[in-house]
Amino acid sequence: MTFLLQGSWVPDETGTLQAPGFQASYFPFPDVENGQGNSMVQLGALGWSISKRAKNPEGAQQLLTYLQGAETQGRLASQANSIPAQSKVPAPEGLAGFRSEAEQAQQVTITDDNAPAVGQWWDKVMTPSITDLLNKKVTPEEFVARGKEQTVQYWKNQ
Repeated sequence: MTFLLQGSWVPDETGTLQAPGFQASYFPFPDVENGQGNSMVQLGALGWSISKRAKNPEGAQQLLTYLQGAETQGRLASQANSIPAQSKVPAPEGLAGFRSEAEQAQQVTITDDNAPAVGQWWDKVMTPSITDLLNKKVTPEEFVARGKEQTVQYWKNQ
């Protein structure tokens, strides 16, 4: 495979399937004239918080401090093949380009505007539509119109 349109999780999740010597990497989509998405990066992030009802907020704060420390964040990069939250900790080689792009982005959006979190909508509406768009079975305008129509219908049926 030469190209896979996916997220930053792919280098880790496909690591055991990669041929020896293969190195996953990132490149941004090219800008298009007057494109609204130019210089935009989709970025999914995980985070932690402490509930105001926590029984031991001081202990929770110590845990979060440990998790955000350079040593732990370094292991996140080297062992989990993920982009560390600390900017001083280097990203894994295959994700360095993505991190650089995200740091320089003029716009950042949550991955797919958080659409995967809405149940079966992703599988029933978005995936078939994206497949048709990438296989040139629909135009971009048809993709948008179909997405709107099918999304409305999906939510009516819920």
